[in-house]
Amino acid sequence: MKRPSTTAVRLLGTLRLAWAAALLAAPARAIRLLGGVPDHQSLTVARVLGGRHALQGLVETAGGTNLGRIGAATDCLHGLSGVGLAAVDRRWRRPALSDAALAFGLAVVGRRLDR
Repeated sequence: MKRPSTTAVRLLGTLRLAWAAALLAAPARAIRLLGGVPDHQSLTVARVLGGRHALQGLVETAGGTNLGRIGAATDCLHGLSGVGLAAVDRRWRRPALSDAALAFGLAVVGRRLDR
């Protein structure tokens, strides 16, 4: 099958960088967007995840098409951790599942682009 265009991979990276910017610059707003109530711990987690998305987005925008499987695996692990959190902490169920859905969506898109 034909390799994805560098433009498509860079677009995914740009979208990821936008989400990273939201998590880093306005973590409380991002948490509320996902259905959570910000507290000190969740703000810290949001900033750490923002850094992870920023790093992954930079790799993607640099044209890292060969890293699609690694990125998709990272997103799947992230999604699974959200499902796990939702299973054990009712208070964070909605934001964890919302974030997991986003992570799984990014994984599917990333994997499709890697084909």
